[in-house]
Amino acid sequence: MSGYSSSYRAVADATLMQLVHRKGISAVCSVAGSLPVLIVLMLLGQAIPAFSQSTELRKAQPRLWNPRDHVCILAYNPNHVPLVLPEPFTPPGLNKFGLSAGGWRDQLKIQSRAGAVQPFRVVVGDNVTFVVSYADTAGEGFNDPTLGSQRQAAFEFAMGIWASVLQGPATIKVSATMSPRGGGKTFALLASGSPASYYIDFAGAPFPATWYPKSLVQVIRGSDPDTSYADIMIDFNGDVDTPQVLGNISFYYGTDGQAGNNVDFVTVAVHEMGHGLGFLSSIDSLGYYGSGIDPPYPYPFDHYVGDADGNILFTSPASWQKVINNNVFWTGPFAKYAYDFTFNTAQGVPLFAPTPYQPGSSISHLDEATFSFGTWDLMTPLNSLTTHSPDPIVLGILQQMGYSLSNSRYVAPNQSGPADGSILHPFGTLADAVGAVPNQGSVRLLEGMYAGPTLLAKPLTLHSLGGKALITSGAGPSPKAVQTHSANNER
Repeated sequence: MSGYSSSYRAVADATLMQLVHRKGISAVCSVAGSLPVLIVLMLLGQAIPAFSQSTELRKAQPRLWNPRDHVCILAYNPNHVPLVLPEPFTPPGLNKFGLSAGGWRDQLKIQSRAGAVQPFRVVVGDNVTFVVSYADTAGEGFNDPTLGSQRQAAFEFAMGIWASVLQGPATIKVSATMSPRGGGKTFALLASGSPASYYIDFAGAPFPATWYPKSLVQVIRGSDPDTSYADIMIDFNGDVDTPQVLGNISFYYGTDGQAGNNVDFVTVAVHEMGHGLGFLSSIDSLGYYGSGIDPPYPYPFDHYVGDADGNILFTSPASWQKVINNNVFWTGPFAKYAYDFTFNTAQGVPLFAPTPYQPGSSISHLDEATFSFGTWDLMTPLNSLTTHSPDPIVLGILQQMGYSLSNSRYVAPNQSGPADGSILHPFGTLADAVGAVPNQGSVRLLEGMYAGPTLLAKPLTLHSLGGKALITSGAGPSPKAVQTHSANNER
């Protein structure tokens, strides 16, 4: 196999700069699915207003199956066989996106399928649009005459799950392909995926000198920095559907979760979409951050990756010893709060950090031993269970980076400055959040004590991300601070 390319292109306005890879191998991700060019799902309703936007955007673009470019893989590997990544490549359909070029199907046709695509979606408030381009050649991959329609339906279902979870406004574009990537009778790399591009130092960025994935840039800015380019890129291993790879095991393309001994494609797709949204680290096998990008800035995820004592890794001297020995944790309070409450502990969220470091898996996944059961298995590095819903820990990580959840309004005590109820610009009083949230929506209380009591005059759900408040429905205040439990186990 030929060596990996040592550079890739970055764009700053109209200027091209060459970005040189640093030593080491970067972090990881998982897998997803794909469809022909179409708008998958739109959640209609009130859009949160956008804040100021910058026209000076610096951009970096990675390649798939290349660990130096911080892509993510999901493996079927119960025997833990050493794996070698295939040749890196740039999907041919990555630059096909042009919303003004008339290249999309009629939205009305897609909307008529929404019920079948995602029967559990919430159609109250907020909007997210997912768009997907299938770059496979005629008769191949997602255009296969036998399996193509099943693959597309499963991927559409998976994208609908994320559309029901996230709050916009955003149009998240995915380039999806299915290629022969090989494997063995007992092991295979299922897919590779990552953000299609990153941006730094744009107006409204929560952290300076940080490479933000394009989909998150959209959410923060309120607009797409480049409508002609994809946000997420994913390539599936089409050889999984052949007897030469995994024997009698293949992808299961149903949406009912009844995969049996096969690999549930929807689970793989939801997992890889999570990585494409930014659930990945830039920290490599030597402990360096930003490996593969120059300037070597961290990702949003990296700002919360630390050791058992809470020391953030990228702010201290790099060392290969810091990224192994199961001693790497997510320290962000939102996910940590969900983890500590559910698992009855008081430590950070364990990330996958085995010895030795595993390219394509280490740091960018939840710990396999801790979370490979039940509903917590989605973002672990090995595919073993069928899991269609992002769990509270995964959602806590995404919220910490800047994503708001659908149909929600956020509040932080004594918050000042512009407020729209999003995670990055929460309301300052619980009354404001209750007044703004749609009926049947969710008010999410960030850490602190809220003045009150507050009257709840509409049907809603309260979620605590560390916040405490006194509430009343008109008959007087509740006897204690709110500790409301919801279906997703947040407080």
